[in-house]
Amino acid sequence: MTRIGIIVADHEGVAIHRLDGSITTARGGDIETTQPAISRIEVDDLRLVTGHGITTVHETVSHHIQFAGGGSFSFMMDGKDKVLETVSRDMHMRSEGGGVIRLLGTAPDEDDTGPGHG
Repeated sequence: MTRIGIIVADHEGVAIHRLDGSITTARGGDIETTQPAISRIEVDDLRLVTGHGITTVHETVSHHIQFAGGGSFSFMMDGKDKVLETVSRDMHMRSEGGGVIRLLGTAPDEDDTGPGHG
């Protein structure tokens, strides 16, 4: 038990069962959160967005945002605009507090050491 909840690690990845009721799992580069406490999702620089798709199914709306460099962020909302789930891959994000998530773009490669690399 930690100050944010219970962390469970296994051979496939990590699951965090948070005190707010949300569950975050990280496996193979994907991070998924169910029942997150999100009030707003912001994109830091719209020039980095290469695609955006919206799908409506029954009482839910899903957004899938693609970023230059291959990162992606998806979220699903219910009919009352409550975020039910988020899924990100290779993303750099920041929590702004108050349930605000800022999408900064594709996370840099772990092998990239900056200018002159290679």
